[in-house]
Amino acid sequence: MLILVDSGSSHTFVNTEVAAELQGISALINPVGVQVADGSHMLCSSQILKEKWSIQGCSFQSDIKILPLSHYDTILGMDWLERYSPMHIHWKHKWISISYQESTVLLQGIIPELPAGSMVEVSAVLVTDAAADKLNVPPELAQLLEDFSAVFEPPSGLPPERACDHSIPLVEGASPVAVRTYRYPPAVKDEIEK
Repeated sequence: MLILVDSGSSHTFVNTEVAAELQGISALINPVGVQVADGSHMLCSSQILKEKWSIQGCSFQSDIKILPLSHYDTILGMDWLERYSPMHIHWKHKWISISYQESTVLLQGIIPELPAGSMVEVSAVLVTDAAADKLNVPPELAQLLEDFSAVFEPPSGLPPERACDHSIPLVEGASPVAVRTYRYPPAVKDEIEK
């Protein structure tokens, strides 16, 4: 199902086509007038009370009103959003983090695939021993991490002394160089900045 999270919607709605496959549809005693995004009005005359549904392993129960939706199967409105507030939302990465059964869960939305030719680089990954058991690490990578475990440990101090340590020889008694600033030609300046 394609679900829209909409803070501009007062209620949670389900598409009539999806509702036709569900049980427990009841008529609203007082039909509700609904103004949709394009400004037109619809009349909602049926609902499903306490409908159980789940997403990404999390189960919810909502009163859902039935409307002929054109683009989405379900719209989660303010009634659902208020029940799980406060929440953290990352619009760019399309996820919502909500409190769920005495813990926090992250619901991931649809993210566009990377364009062809994209390169992804992981420069650092911190994994605790408890989390390492849950990861599906390929055996080749696990062996590499074990063979070079000293390289992947976080630094605990200064680097060790080497056979050839870098040093800057100083002239005894020399004073700091004091030169007035002056302009470089653009080509020289670009080269210095490189």
